Amino acid sequence: MATCVTDSTGKCSFSNVPAGRYTVTTNKQPYNTSSFMIDVTGNQTFTVELAMPAAPGYTVTIQVRDQSTGAVIPSATVDLV
Repeated sequence: MATCVTDSTGKCSFSNVPAGRYTVTTNKQPYNTSSFMIDVTGNQTFTVELAMPAAPGYTVTIQVRDQSTGAVIPSATVDLV
């Protein structure tokens, strides 16, 4: 229905929302996506505080070696895409 982006205080708002049931979804890396339901009835103002769970972080360790000799290759450029 609509999208807003939070400001520097973490807030955003929707105006003139028709009555009904809505799914509110938050999304921002490196946090996990979070969703919840709200019911809008009549002329209401909602204030919702939501704590987004951090996504798990993993450590990737890479050692670059010469394929023939097995010698470590220092200063190699490695991209993680």
